[in-house]
Amino acid sequence: MLSLIPAVLSTKQGHDYVGGQRIWLELIAAHSDILKPLRTCPRGDAYWRRATIDAALTIAQQSGSLIANPEPEDRITPALIRSGRRFKPVSA
Repeated sequence: MLSLIPAVLSTKQGHDYVGGQRIWLELIAAHSDILKPLRTCPRGDAYWRRATIDAALTIAQQSGSLIANPEPEDRITPALIRSGRRFKPVSA
């Protein structure tokens, strides 16, 4: 059976595409220079190009940036904070 994946994914679909929210947050934290949203709606919903996600995953695999994160899940600093249905960037 042929399964089509859309070219543009919502943040939730991005979580599912990469294997979960934890991997998504690690990917954004490690490669935020590459992984930028294609579109952010006024209410805060973000949409991402699948090709950009694939490129960030390829670079993460080659650099080994997502392998064996020693920090427990609760100690990972998220790149995005969820507030209701909106995602806001974390200000450093």
